[in-house]
Amino acid sequence: PDRAYGLPLNQPTVSQSLRNLGYSTHLVGEWHLGFCNKAYMPTRRGFDSFYGHVSGRMDYFDHTYSWGKEYPTPSYVMHNNTSPINTTRGTYSTFLFERRAREIINHHNTSQPLFLFLPVTAPHTPLKAPYKYRKIAAKVFPNNRRRRDYAAVLLALDKSIAAIVKALKRREMWNNTVFAFSSDNGPNPTYGASYPLRGAKGSFMEGGMRVPAFVHGRVFPRQGVRDEMIFHISDWFPTFVGLAGGTMRPGGILHGKDLAQHLLATESSIGLAPRRRDMLYFFQVRELDNDVCQFGMSYECCLTGKLSGAYRHGDLKVVVVHSEKALLKTWWHVTGPGTWIPPWLRGIPTFISARYLHHSWLKKMPDGNFWGLFNLKNDPNEETNLIASQPVYFNYLQRRLLQHCTMAAAPSLWDKHKRRPVKEANPKYHGNFWTHGWCPEAA
Repeated sequence: PDRAYGLPLNQPTVSQSLRNLGYSTHLVGEWHLGFCNKAYMPTRRGFDSFYGHVSGRMDYFDHTYSWGKEYPTPSYVMHNNTSPINTTRGTYSTFLFERRAREIINHHNTSQPLFLFLPVTAPHTPLKAPYKYRKIAAKVFPNNRRRRDYAAVLLALDKSIAAIVKALKRREMWNNTVFAFSSDNGPNPTYGASYPLRGAKGSFMEGGMRVPAFVHGRVFPRQGVRDEMIFHISDWFPTFVGLAGGTMRPGGILHGKDLAQHLLATESSIGLAPRRRDMLYFFQVRELDNDVCQFGMSYECCLTGKLSGAYRHGDLKVVVVHSEKALLKTWWHVTGPGTWIPPWLRGIPTFISARYLHHSWLKKMPDGNFWGLFNLKNDPNEETNLIASQPVYFNYLQRRLLQHCTMAAAPSLWDKHKRRPVKEANPKYHGNFWTHGWCPEAA
């Protein structure tokens, strides 16, 4: 939170687009797109109201943030619109956000469409839950505190979502509501596992990127179906706009795809509906020789650093990591020390040598990076590297991944601060609040 950056101000948001279509727009929960200047706050980015926190890892009861030696003193992160507040202490955050969401629904003018975005804290660490839910979870996990705590947090979240749905039904809004749910990443390996998928949170293997998601609405002809189509989280923006009757301007700077017509398709027309064919998972270049090779760099620049990333086209996925340590991480997240091991995995060695993984899985290439090519349809667990048998496909996907590197855009204020800590951000200068007012320039 002490880095001065934010979503570029020329970048449109889903809230701005839906408000332009006549929607009332509200954000309840976490805002993680910049707050050092009011210009980056949600109510300046298309939301009519904001009630939530501006930092990750908020304490569920105190609504504070602290981190290691840098910021050991808990400081408040909650805001009501642009005003920092500390009057919510003691209320469990999941229920606090539920109450605010119900207030919005109960006071909403139903003649106007509503967009309610609810990025709740749960189930992010540090996990805490009311005693009532920990007691219930302890009956299922009597000997595993970590799984108990995780289950208790989810039980409380389920209760709050049920209350919000009930509020929509009471206002007779439910039958005209599109309800979408998505997680943001794979499981934290301390509390869960993605087995048999490789990887977890922090990894761009399938175990870190495939997440539970669903969308519900009476407007959809197909009900209760499982769709194997690729859907990236960035697709929600244009898809929501499409469902609302709007269109995205062609040639813009968005990478999401409008898949509204796919969701609205019938069983007979689903084959003709638009689909996503490819997807960038992640891309990062480390240890570059100069600051020129940072964002929007040349193709040659993209080849000079240590690479990490993944890109998918159809059923094929190319993966690159820059070191044997990073290589181990993709397996470590499945069975690493301190993780929760599912019963069917117990007894399997928790350490696989880098040499074994090097020769049996990813291949070290002349650029010094480790590369892999996988067919996710036939090999969803990413176990068989196809580089040797499919060199043409590998070269094509490798070029596509590197082309995405050349299109990378910098956050606002990057040229000035380059993610270095800004001492003026320290809460001790702002009444023990993490809040705006310490990067006066907004670019």
